[in-house]
Amino acid sequence: SVIVMATTSVFGSMLRVTTRQDPTMAVNNAVYYALFATSPIVIIGTPTGSILLKPSNQKYLKLLFYFLGFLQLVVFGVLKIGADSNSWIAISCSMLVVLLSIFMHYMISSVRGQTLPITVENN
Repeated sequence: SVIVMATTSVFGSMLRVTTRQDPTMAVNNAVYYALFATSPIVIIGTPTGSILLKPSNQKYLKLLFYFLGFLQLVVFGVLKIGADSNSWIAISCSMLVVLLSIFMHYMISSVRGQTLPITVENN
């Protein structure tokens, strides 16, 4: 499926670039910059993902995903929110609610997941 998406993207881009007849419909340079910026990520990430995405690595990949999500939130906060204390309080409270919800879900799931010993009576 990744090969199909890549092929479709390449041919679609080539058709878009080569068939522009109306100058107002030209592709913006920012589109090319984004394409060239993301191409190495796809080229390197696709084979790496096929190697790393195995059931044995699932626990570590989940932890990495959570870490990167938290890091993204912090970087977004530093860059966009800055010193706005009300926004930081709102985000901190939201994160606390989410973390408590995850913890409660984990606790409830682990209690339900425990099996009680089953005894079979012979008559």
